[in-house]
Order: sequence, then structure tokens, then C-alpha cells
Amino acid sequence: PLAFPAVTTDYFLTVTDTNNCVNKDTVNVKVNAIVPTDAGNDTSICLGKTTVIGGSPTAPPWTIYSWSPSTGLNAVNVSNPSARPTSTTTYYVKTSNDTCHGLDSVTVKIDPLPKANFTAKPVCLNEQTFFIDSSQISNGSVNGWLWNFGNGDTSVQQNLSYLFTTSGTHTVSLIVTS
Repeated sequence: PLAFPAVTTDYFLTVTDTNNCVNKDTVNVKVNAIVPTDAGNDTSICLGKTTVIGGSPTAPPWTIYSWSPSTGLNAVNVSNPSARPTSTTTYYVKTSNDTCHGLDSVTVKIDPLPKANFTAKPVCLNEQTFFIDSSQISNGSVNGWLWNFGNGDTSVQQNLSYLFTTSGTHTVSLIVTS
């Protein structure tokens, strides 16, 4: 017969032959605990960024962790490796102890980087310069702007006008976020 005990259990067998001879045997079936395995929650990061994967490890300290694929991971035999994939990747973690194994997965989605771009026309001193944002992103939308006018002044507006009070070439930069 098959047995599927939930806890460690002793099983007894008694055999009686046709001559009424009796023999007994006992077997102890040890049930090992399942290894708690948590790869963490699925997450999204921007291309080129790093995230820590792996949930809150509750496995015993002697648990062996094995992550795959190893591409983009800083370590494959730890509970919480850092991941820096170059494309959306599903990572699998296998945990092992004496005899039992656990398996879980986590997906790290890569969001594209926005491309900052703007236009502005030259103007005369004490005339407004109009800055027009033309930033793009392949998936999603640009929703944050940080203009730096090279003189300590900044703005978070998408499109704006600015008045330079000194003549010359001014280096203006734009950082966009999605």
C-alpha cells in the first residue's frame, strides 16, 4: 500500500503465515518540511537599473539557493541577488535542503528609457526664449521634466518660456522621466 503521511509516522506490519507463525516489523517514515521558497514580487525597472529579487527568506540557514538564468544576476547561490537584466526576464529560484526542494519565480520587466529632446530658437537679449519639449518613449509616456538653464535656475514645466538676462551662449539641459 501507498502512504502519504503529513507528519513523521511509524508504520507497523504484522505477518501471520498458515502455521500461525507471526513476525512484526516497524518502519519510521520521516516527513521533511517543504522548503519555503519566495522569489519575490514581479517588478518593473528602467533599462540599466538594478533591483533586488527574492522575497523574505524564511528557509533554514542551511538552505541552498540556485537562481536561473544567471544572466544579469550578481550571484546565483544567495537568497536575495541583485538583478540587472537587459530585457524582461523571468528568474527561477530552486531551494534545497537535505531532501526537499522548493521552486518559485519572479519576472523583472524592463521599461524603456525616454529620449529627452527639445527645441529652442536663438533670441536677442531680454527676449523670451521658448523651449518646446519633443521627448519620446517607445512604450508609456513622458510625465516628468526637469529643465536646467545653466545658471542655477530650473523648471519642471513641459513647455515654457525663459528670459536670459545676459548675452552669450547658454547651455540648457532637460531630464525627462516616464
